[in-house]
Amino acid sequence: MNSPFSANLSLSQKSFLLVGIPLAFEVLFVSLLCGTQSQLEKLYKTELKEKTLAVAINKAESTLLRAGSFAMMEKVISMRKIHQVNEDKDIWQVVAPQLRKERRFWTHQRAAGMSDAVAQWKNVLALVDDENVVKPDVETLTRLITDLGADFETLEYRRGSVLEQQFLVVKIYKKLAGLMPIADRIIDQQDQVQARDAEKQQQLRELLDYIVWTGVILNIILVTGLAIYFNKSTLSRLDSLMKNLSRLSEGITLLPEVSGRDEIARLDHSFHDMARQLSEAHRRETAIISHSADVIFSVNLDLQFNFVSRASEKLWGYTPDDLVGKSIDQILPAAERESARSQLLSLSDEVSVNSMERLIVRNDGTTLFTLWSTIRVESEETIFCIAHDISDRKKVEQMRTEFMTMVTHDIRTPLSSLTIMFELLTEGVLGELNDRGKNLSEKGLQSTERLIRLISDLLDMERIDSGMLTIELQPISISTLFARALDSVQSSAEKKSIDLKLECSGDTLINVDADRIVQVLVNLIGNSLKFAPSNSAITLGVLESDTTFEFFVSDQGRGIPKEKCLSLFDRYSQVERSDAVVQGGSGLGLAICKSLVAAHGGTIGVESELGVGSRFWFQLPREISSV
Repeated sequence: MNSPFSANLSLSQKSFLLVGIPLAFEVLFVSLLCGTQSQLEKLYKTELKEKTLAVAINKAESTLLRAGSFAMMEKVISMRKIHQVNEDKDIWQVVAPQLRKERRFWTHQRAAGMSDAVAQWKNVLALVDDENVVKPDVETLTRLITDLGADFETLEYRRGSVLEQQFLVVKIYKKLAGLMPIADRIIDQQDQVQARDAEKQQQLRELLDYIVWTGVILNIILVTGLAIYFNKSTLSRLDSLMKNLSRLSEGITLLPEVSGRDEIARLDHSFHDMARQLSEAHRRETAIISHSADVIFSVNLDLQFNFVSRASEKLWGYTPDDLVGKSIDQILPAAERESARSQLLSLSDEVSVNSMERLIVRNDGTTLFTLWSTIRVESEETIFCIAHDISDRKKVEQMRTEFMTMVTHDIRTPLSSLTIMFELLTEGVLGELNDRGKNLSEKGLQSTERLIRLISDLLDMERIDSGMLTIELQPISISTLFARALDSVQSSAEKKSIDLKLECSGDTLINVDADRIVQVLVNLIGNSLKFAPSNSAITLGVLESDTTFEFFVSDQGRGIPKEKCLSLFDRYSQVERSDAVVQGGSGLGLAICKSLVAAHGGTIGVESELGVGSRFWFQLPREISSV
């Protein structure tokens, strides 16, 4: 069962607690460890000081005993010698030098010993702390030793009877004997203090070991407990999330959303939202595919059907079950199977959508024109296709082709005859006409020529739209191209007294379809002739670079507004609506020029300024490998 507290914590908060709580415990543990270690070090210092004090006490006691022994020996020997002299006066001369020598030796030893003893006990007194239990005894012992030193001085320099000196020696001996218990008590007390300190040290060492092991065990338990507490909830909900992933891929109903407000809960909530959206998208996709008028299907890389929509039954006469698992050859004419397979297998997932027209053989043996939109998904090793019925469009195209054939043969031929007749009338070959007759003949000639041009433009657009426009590349000099174009427009230029200036030198060769490029030049020059004022000039020429040839036609006409320049090459586009009536244009000439230039891999454009004139240009690459 998930803990509400754990489930409501974010992963960052859980991580903080997993690190923070053990870290706080470690800080507390280290603080306690440092405190115990500090006490232990303090006891070590106290033990060292007490050992130093014990050594000083033992040394001072030893020095005191040695000094007392020296003093007693000096007096005992002196008194024995004096007693020998009193018994025998004659040996004084022999004893006296020896006695003085021995007394000087023992007196020196006693003085040095007592001086050392007093100094050492004072040093002991300095080493004893105020709270030390031996301090009163050390103070008493130091005072008694000082008094004893004074008694030794008295014994040394006092002159009296042997009995008095012996009495003083006994007194010093008693004092010296009284010092020993005090010194022994000091030593015993110091031993007790050292024993007590050693016991404390042992206890602290045991406590230190206990703290270390207890801290390690508690830390392990704490970290393990926290990890289990937090991870139990986390892992169980992650397991639920992973099961939902598998269920989603298998199309099984998902497990309920996990509880909590942490990242896992939010992720699971988002996952359920995504699953609902995917389910809704799949439902919509299924509905679209099921009710689509087009046949939607997919094939594997062996070109076998993986999926076919229900529209196949209506359009092709095949049910989806009839086609799934079968080869795509089943719906293709035998003559197109190889090319269709080659085209499908050559698809690349780098191209978003590919289109192809294919003839379908229905289940009843009839055929159907279709347009396939295909895309290859390499990761799924699948080709997805949408087959759209274009039979009606093919019929319209057939009707249009027939109509254009009719225009070509049934209209253009009579117009050509009318053109010849009007030319004969205008030139007076059929007899002289009055002025009104000449005027009507010229207008008739212009009208028939305009109709012929219109029919030619319509035929060109039909070829372009149907993909039947052919470009035959051949090397030709640029000067020849201009010469042919000028021959076609020279008479029109002379009628308006317009000077055609050619800026072209040399006989540079260019690989193009000469008839189509001459057609572009004639269209551009003719366009300029329509709008150029009389007695003006039109300049045409070519600019060469390392990669392109730029042909241009520049006039001094009325100019073109900038907003019209971009749409000028669209079909039926005119700068002004009246141009079609006044100038007799169809609006197809520049659109045809654009298509012809594009067929050569080039570009076309215009630069114009109102009231100044226009400059039409088109660029062709120097190397046109194929069209």
